[in-house]
Amino acid sequence: MIRNLLSFIIMLTVCGSISAQLNPYKYVIVPVQFEAFDQTNKYSSSTLVKYLLQQEGILVAYDNDLPADLASNRCLGLKLKMEDNSGMFSTKVRFIFRDCNGAEVFTTKTGSNKIKDYKEAYAAAIREALQSVSALGYQYQPAAEDKDKGVTVSFKDDVRSVEEKTAGDKAVIQEATPEAQRYEDKRPVPSTYTKAGGIATGSSREADDLSSEVLYAQTTDTGYQLVDSTPAIRVRLFKTSMPQVYLATYGELQGLVYEKDGTWTWEYYTGDTLVTKELNIKF
Repeated sequence: MIRNLLSFIIMLTVCGSISAQLNPYKYVIVPVQFEAFDQTNKYSSSTLVKYLLQQEGILVAYDNDLPADLASNRCLGLKLKMEDNSGMFSTKVRFIFRDCNGAEVFTTKTGSNKIKDYKEAYAAAIREALQSVSALGYQYQPAAEDKDKGVTVSFKDDVRSVEEKTAGDKAVIQEATPEAQRYEDKRPVPSTYTKAGGIATGSSREADDLSSEVLYAQTTDTGYQLVDSTPAIRVRLFKTSMPQVYLATYGELQGLVYEKDGTWTWEYYTGDTLVTKELNIKF
């Protein structure tokens, strides 16, 4: 009985110590492409990791789009590395959190399985490995000198000051869960004009957002879904009989998305006006 009690006390002490090691860090920096992979966000790895860490109350930034305070002070965040020890018949991954000096702060347990489908296998292994973070009960505790410097929040990987937050939050609705992915922005935006083959575009904020965002393609049974960095589903692509040509739906808009000379183009009609935009799609 005494031995079991001592073991329990030791376990609580160790977990509390590890949690305390994570608490001083405001961010975790997630690579848009883990070293083990040859493509950006392969198997939806980066977006899944970001989602899971955010569920633990951790602010997450992609390594190619850092918030202003993190960009000026890298020691506010931990760099995340995925260690892939997968073999021919099993998938095994674990995650290592390192500080700005490269010192190892925390390492997760190894998530492993023998699922044959690669995307399902990596998703299951990632979720299992990051259960280690769930057990920590993370709560950001800034150093004393940082407490009075103001607060910034992450919104679609952009940083806004507290003053901007009050005006913007009510106009923006976003949801990113495995069951529901939605992004709605009701803020008024002035009309714009985009050069796309000499064709004037409309004043739709949604269409303008598509051309300025990086979209990540995720395979579906009927084609692809294009997600942004939150990750919210923005466009659904449906296969046609022609290669690299897809029927596309985006809210109430319907049109074509096709690839020509290495460039992906989105075409649709607004009334009697043909609108053409270039898309930045990562497969």
